[in-house]
Amino acid sequence: MVRPTEAEKDLQRLDQMDNSLLRPEFVNQVKSIRSKVFSKVKPKKINGQILNGQLLVSLCKGYMETINKGHLPNV
Repeated sequence: MVRPTEAEKDLQRLDQMDNSLLRPEFVNQVKSIRSKVFSKVKPKKINGQILNGQLLVSLCKGYMETINKGHLPNV
C-alpha cells in the first residue's frame, strides 16, 4: 500500500483526517481491501445471532462477571 499522506505530522492523526485529505491511491487501496474482506469473510455468529457491537459488549460483561466471581467462563 502507498503511504496515506506525505506529511509526517499527519500520520499521527490519520483517524481524524477526512479521506479527501489522504492520497487517492491509498483511499482506493483501502476500499479494495475492505471489499475483498467483506465479500469473503462471514460474520461471527453466537446462538444464531450475528455478533454486533452490543452483543460483544454483553458477552464481555458476562465473562468479566463470571471471572470476578472466581469462576471460569464457558467459552
